[in-house]
Amino acid sequence: MFDKTVNRKGTRSEKWSEENIKNLTGVSYAEPFWVADMDFYPPLCVTDEMEKMLSSPSFGYSAFPRLEKAISSWLEKKHSWCVDEGDITVTSGVLFSLALSTLLFTKKGDKGMVFFPCYHPFIPLLENAGRTVLPFALGYKDGEFYLEKDKFMREIKNADFLVLCSPHNPSGIVFSSSELEFILTECKKNGVKVFSDEIHADLAHPGAHHYPANLINEKIGAECVTIMAPSKTFNIAGEHFSFIIFSSPEMKEKYRRAQEVLHLSAPSFFSASLSERLYTDALEYNESLCRYLKGNYDALCAFVDENMKGIKVVKSSSSFIILIDFSSVYERIRKEVEDNPLSFPPAPGGGILSRFFGVRASVAMNDGTWFGSEYKTFVRINYATSREKLIAALKRMKDALESL
Repeated sequence: MFDKTVNRKGTRSEKWSEENIKNLTGVSYAEPFWVADMDFYPPLCVTDEMEKMLSSPSFGYSAFPRLEKAISSWLEKKHSWCVDEGDITVTSGVLFSLALSTLLFTKKGDKGMVFFPCYHPFIPLLENAGRTVLPFALGYKDGEFYLEKDKFMREIKNADFLVLCSPHNPSGIVFSSSELEFILTECKKNGVKVFSDEIHADLAHPGAHHYPANLINEKIGAECVTIMAPSKTFNIAGEHFSFIIFSSPEMKEKYRRAQEVLHLSAPSFFSASLSERLYTDALEYNESLCRYLKGNYDALCAFVDENMKGIKVVKSSSSFIILIDFSSVYERIRKEVEDNPLSFPPAPGGGILSRFFGVRASVAMNDGTWFGSEYKTFVRINYATSREKLIAALKRMKDALESL
C-alpha cells in the first residue's frame, strides 16, 4: 500500500517547491525529505468522501452534528481515552490553537518553557505573543534524547507555562505515563499551565504507546490543554483542523467565547467532512501506516549502521521525522562547504549540513540549526516515503560522505 507514492511536483506542495528547496539547500534540484507531510496515497475513504462532496457541489454554511462523536470514538479506540462529546472543542490548526491558548491563559511577559531541540515555529509564536521563551535542553547521550527529571524540577520553577510537544518533534520521544505524570505533577505544584501539542499522537510506532496529557492529568488536576489533529495522522495538514480537550469547563468556555469573537468557531466544509470520515473509517489504514513507518525507521537505522560508521540515527518511537547525528564528521563537512563557496551556494533557510547534502546527495533535509543553534551537527529527515526512495537517498548520502 505504501510502496507507491504520490507525484507531488506541480501540486502547490510546500515540500516540493523548488524555491523552498533552494532556500534550504542552496540548490533547487534536491529531492525533498524535509516538510513533515507524507508522500503516501490517502485512505480510500478520503477519495470516496471527496467524490461525495463534489457530486453535490453545495459548499455553503454547513453543520456537522456527528463530528465530535467521531472524534470521541477515535480517542477511545486509538488511545483508550473516554472523552464526552461535549468536552471536545473543534478549532483551527494546531499552531492556531496553541497561539490562542497562549493569548487566553497567559499574560505578556510570562515565561514559556519549551523542550529543545525545539520545533522552530514555537519560538516566533511565543515571542510574537509577547511571551518569553524559556529553553529546556533535553538530555542527549549515544544517539538518544531523554528527560532529565532533576533538571526539570529545578527549572520548571522559573516558568509560567509549558509548551509540551508529545510525542516530541524532532527527537521522536514518546513520553511514558510515569514521565507525563511527573511533568504534570511538577507543573501543578509550581502553578505552571501545560499546553500539550499532540499532533503526532496517532503515529506512535508498534510497541510504543502514546498517552494524552489530559488522560494522565485526570488524577493530577493541573491546568492543561491537550491539542490533537488529523494533520499528520492522515496527511491533511493543509485543511487546518484540530480539536482541544481542556482540563476544566472554565478554560473551555473562555476559549469558546474567544472563538466566537473571532468568528472562528466553525470548521471549514472540507476539513470537517474529511476529518469526520477519517476518524470514523480509517483506523485500519492508520495501523498499517504505523507499521510501515516503523519498518522505514528500522531500515534507516540499519543502513546507517552498516554504511555510515560513526553516524547515529537518534532513537525514536514515533512518527516519520527523525534527527541524524553527524557530529563525528561535522568539522570535515563544514570545511568542505566553507572552502568551496562556489560549489555550495548560500541557503538562508538552511545550514552547513542541509547545503552539503543538498548539493552532494540531492537530498533536502531540515538543518539541525532550525531546532536550535546548538544542534548544528544534526539533520532532520522525513522518512514517510517508499522504502525504495528512502534507501536510494541514503545511498546518495553515503556517497557524499565518502567524497570528503
